[in-house]
Amino acid sequence: MEITGPAIAARIKQIRLYRGIKQDYAASILEMTQQSYSLIESNQDLRLSTILNVSKMLDVNPLFVMAVDIPINDTTINRFQQELNVGVFDELEKCREKIDFYKGILGSKLSESLFH
Repeated sequence: MEITGPAIAARIKQIRLYRGIKQDYAASILEMTQQSYSLIESNQDLRLSTILNVSKMLDVNPLFVMAVDIPINDTTINRFQQELNVGVFDELEKCREKIDFYKGILGSKLSESLFH
């Protein structure tokens, strides 16, 4: 199966149901409304940051969420938790923060040089 937004959204729902979590409870953990959470599972609000936050709430590795062909059971969930490093996503977020920081510096420097 191809990894697409709809496939990931469906996977999130499947994992949530497997965990026995109701949408309103998931939404409260993520500090959003049930309607907002519903948008995630219907592929209308599916960004990397969303996948990371939902993965934490579901207590699964974000890569497990995206591994749409892997069966959802305790064995596979635990295998992903043990074998795959979530640190990759933490590093990605740190890189994004650094890029934004340097964009801000460069943007202000460019503005100064253009207007002085």
